[in-house]
Amino acid sequence: KDELETKIYTLLGGRAAEELIFGTVTTGAANDIERATKIARTMISQYGMSERLGLVSLEVVENQYLDGRTALNCSDKTAAIVDEEVITMLKDFYTKTKEMLIENLECLHKVSEYLLEKESITGKEFMDIVNSVKNPVVEESENND
Repeated sequence: KDELETKIYTLLGGRAAEELIFGTVTTGAANDIERATKIARTMISQYGMSERLGLVSLEVVENQYLDGRTALNCSDKTAAIVDEEVITMLKDFYTKTKEMLIENLECLHKVSEYLLEKESITGKEFMDIVNSVKNPVVEESENND
């Protein structure tokens, strides 16, 4: 569950950053939103990860080896509840994503600057930037004061 939640946070990060920094949104995050929605729906309808609906699988994979299409196996009322749960989950994750970005705004700006200059970033480079912001090295001259 933690891994799926982390994926959702990551997928919503671009849209949240766009809204925070530019005060508007574009179509750039459309695929990320689609993927986050699919994960949230799967968590709720297949993996029983909804507190409201409990440990129940409401969606089945019909052609696992062909197109992987799924179908809900429940009443229209329950299907509407699944939709409500997905919407609520994504709203909550989006709010938390924005909060995390606000708490780490300096990191966001530093990573953005790096990407503008280099165009790509490795995991190590990313963590080096985050660590330099979160744990700045105290200069030797400051130690002597």
